[in-house]
Amino acid sequence: MLPRFSLIIPAYNEERLLGRLLDSVDAARTAYGRGDAIEVIVADNASTDRTAVIAATRGCRGRHRLRVTSSPSAGRRPR
Repeated sequence: MLPRFSLIIPAYNEERLLGRLLDSVDAARTAYGRGDAIEVIVADNASTDRTAVIAATRGCRGRHRLRVTSSPSAGRRPR
């Protein structure tokens, strides 16, 4: 089944909040009975903390459709 829509979460050094955010998304999907109709994509922007690890760990649980993408920092470079 293809997802009905995708929720893209851009993340940079969000280890403090990412777990809570993903819990909230899971609770909403469960409450509305959407299940796999929603795909969650965490777009990690070269975080230096545990953001990518938290997202990858949650993605491996297999309860819901969750993907993690990582890329080099796309932000502005310091001068």
